[in-house]
Amino acid sequence: MDRSMYVSKYVSQFDIDDGNVLLVNALSGAVDIATRDLLPSLRADPSALPGDTLALLQRRGYLLPSAAEEVRLLEQLGDRAHSLRRGKRPREYIICPTYNCNLACTYCFEGTTTRSPEVMDDDCIDALFAAIDKLMKNESQPPTLQLFGGEPLLPSTKHTVARILHQGRRRGLKTNIVTNGVNVLLFADVINAYADSIISFQITIDGPAEVHDQRRRFPGRANRGTFNQMVAAVDYLVRDGHKVWLRVNTDGHNIHSLPALADLIEGAAWLDTGNFRCGIVPVQTHTGDTTYPYYMREDEVVARVTELFEQRPRIADAISFEYYRLVNRIANALDLGGQEYAGPNFHYCESCMLDYLVFGVDGYIYPCPEAIAQPQFAIGRFDPALEIDEERKALWEDRSALKIPKCRDCEIVSFCAGGCAYAALYTHGDIYEPVCGDAKKVLAEYVKYAVKKKRLAADRPAATPTPQPKSPGDFVDQPPPAPSA
Repeated sequence: MDRSMYVSKYVSQFDIDDGNVLLVNALSGAVDIATRDLLPSLRADPSALPGDTLALLQRRGYLLPSAAEEVRLLEQLGDRAHSLRRGKRPREYIICPTYNCNLACTYCFEGTTTRSPEVMDDDCIDALFAAIDKLMKNESQPPTLQLFGGEPLLPSTKHTVARILHQGRRRGLKTNIVTNGVNVLLFADVINAYADSIISFQITIDGPAEVHDQRRRFPGRANRGTFNQMVAAVDYLVRDGHKVWLRVNTDGHNIHSLPALADLIEGAAWLDTGNFRCGIVPVQTHTGDTTYPYYMREDEVVARVTELFEQRPRIADAISFEYYRLVNRIANALDLGGQEYAGPNFHYCESCMLDYLVFGVDGYIYPCPEAIAQPQFAIGRFDPALEIDEERKALWEDRSALKIPKCRDCEIVSFCAGGCAYAALYTHGDIYEPVCGDAKKVLAEYVKYAVKKKRLAADRPAATPTPQPKSPGDFVDQPPPAPSA
């Protein structure tokens, strides 16, 4: 073989034990255990390695004919990932019936900017669906709807929510509902009336009552938490046949209580219904504000959670990382995720391909749920009539890590995917700036746990053989869960 081959820059090395590392090839999808000195030796002088080793590395995509071939493969993968995502995932039209909310969660990213009591009236809803009718003509497949907020399920929004669900069902559109859960039982009649067109609910519970009630509480009411209402909502929904995604917003205040939450989930037998899944998401800041006293770096969250998983493996049976994009991507690459391998991925989230269109009560159309009530980030209007700012739209629609110069050469480009576009725009004023965060540290922490888990599984007599790493042809991009309310 040709011993002058080019060593791909898209290879990460993660420590897993005293003598070995895990090599992760973000370009080919290969994942391999190797000695710690292999990659440095390969990059220093490939010709010094044995021929059979070089042949194996070439087959696994670590060695390429040239840098030009690497660029060609990267562009090919980018095009393939884009077409797979666009072809398999319907766009989601997110509707905010109000920006008002009945809670004052301690870590809320929406803060006090969205407390207006305004609710969409019938004229606004008519304008909304007139815009949707026009937009749907350009969709390759029917979109889904999502109710978001603020909090969509308030006493003041009941008529509005019913009207939105009615209009959606008339068009054959299914709806996801992101709610804090407080008023689910109040909406039981509406939910039952439109059960055939509701896909799922997302509700957040942050721990057992004594922890949750300190975090997700009513404003201005001392010691008045929401735990009982949210548990009752989940219990009602899963036993009535509705799908529930439970989200756990995790930080230094509640991370210690995950075992108790897992016990609660197991005791309630929600998993037994087949209608329930639960995922951890670190409490993140996309505005650069880290004054929240319980803020933890994302790698610290992953390190602590995986430590809990090792100490009590049953926790991982109840609570997963499915909601956490970065960890879920590496987990799927290692065949430990809940979905098919979700990479390579060059678009950080749905907003980066405008898979989300967010319709606000203020009549604006936003590209991202975190941008609501901030017209400077809007890409158009729907009320009184549909207007799209094509220049602003193009910024979001085409935001790919492959178009961010600082990301193209990064060894984890297909996992990090450039980071949050909203954070880039908010903090840098430039959507094409990368937002790296703690991505490499996050992957390193999870890999240590993942390899231990795979080895333990392989040691069990009844375990099935460990699947071979997937090839680029097997890459299937899957939609992550909805954003937090």
